[in-house]
Amino acid sequence: MSSANEHNMQQNKTILIATGASGGHVFPALAVAEKLKQQGCTCIFVGNEGKFLDMVSAEGFTIERLPAAPFNVSNPIKKMKAIFFLVRAFGRALKLVHHYKASAVFGTGGYATVALVLAGKVAGTPTVIAEQNVLPGRANRFLSKWVDCVCLTFESSRHYLKYRDGVMVTCGNPIRESIVTKALQMRENGTKTKDETKTIFIMGGSQGAKILSDIVPSAIELLPYNLKKQIRIIQQTRPEDTKRVIADYNRLDVPADVQTFFSDMPEVLSKTDLVIARSGASTICETALFSIPAVYVPLRRLADGHQVLNAKAMEGVGAALVM
Repeated sequence: MSSANEHNMQQNKTILIATGASGGHVFPALAVAEKLKQQGCTCIFVGNEGKFLDMVSAEGFTIERLPAAPFNVSNPIKKMKAIFFLVRAFGRALKLVHHYKASAVFGTGGYATVALVLAGKVAGTPTVIAEQNVLPGRANRFLSKWVDCVCLTFESSRHYLKYRDGVMVTCGNPIRESIVTKALQMRENGTKTKDETKTIFIMGGSQGAKILSDIVPSAIELLPYNLKKQIRIIQQTRPEDTKRVIADYNRLDVPADVQTFFSDMPEVLSKTDLVIARSGASTICETALFSIPAVYVPLRRLADGHQVLNAKAMEGVGAALVM
C-alpha cells in the first residue's frame, strides 16, 4: 500500500517549466519535460511568444503565457516598460503556481523565467534553473542567488554565478530523447556506412544566420571540381534566403537540401560528416553527441557574446575550429 501511495503522489506532481523564446531555451526544456512526463508528472510550460513554443504545443504540453520585455536596453522608457511587464508577469506567475499547486518550478533562462522562478520562491515551491551556455544569461545570473538548485552544462560557468545556500551541479545540457537514442544506436552499430560522398550540414541557429547563406555557397564554389563532386549539402536558412541558396547550389551542380527548419534532427545528424554552424549550446552539444567535427562561426553580439565562449570550449578539446 505504501509503495502504491508513493507512486500516486509522484504521478500527481505538476512541474511548471519556464523557457525563453529561442530554440536554445526551448529544446532543453522539452527534453526535461519528456523525462518528467515518463515519470508520471504533469508539465506546464510558461513563456512569452516565439516560433519554437509551437513545438511545445505540438508535443501535447499546455502553455501559459506571461508578459515579458527585454531588460538589456539602454532606453529608459523601454527599461521602465520591462519593469512594468515583470511586475505584471510576477503577479500572474504567482497565480499559476497556486492554481496548479506546483511541486517545483524549473527554468531554462529567458525573461519569463525570472517572474516564474521568483514567484515559486515566494510561494515556497522548490526552484531549479538550468544554464546551457558557458557564459550564463542575465536572467540566470540574477536568479542563481535565489534558487534551490542550479544545473550547469559547463563546469567553468561557476565563475560567472553568485549563489548562496543552493546546490550547484554540472550535469550537461538536456537533449531530446529522440536525438540521444539515435546517437546511441549509431555508437552500438559502429560508424556510418562508408560513402565517398560527404555531407556538410550548415545550421544558422534560431536566427538563420544570413552570413552562412552568403559565405558557404561562395566557399563551395572555390573548391576543385573533383571535391565538389564528393559533397552534398544540408542547410538551414532564413525563409527569405532559401530560394537564393537553392539557386546557388543548383548553379554549382552540388546536391543540396535547403530548408528553414529540419524537424528530423536525429536523421540529419546521423548522416552528417561536418557541421558548419553558429555555436548555441544545443547545437554544440548535439554535434558533440554524434562525434561530428565542426566549424563554428559564433554570433558575437548575441547575449554578451556567449556563443564565442561555447565555441572556444569545443575548440579547446579538439572538437571544432572557430572562425
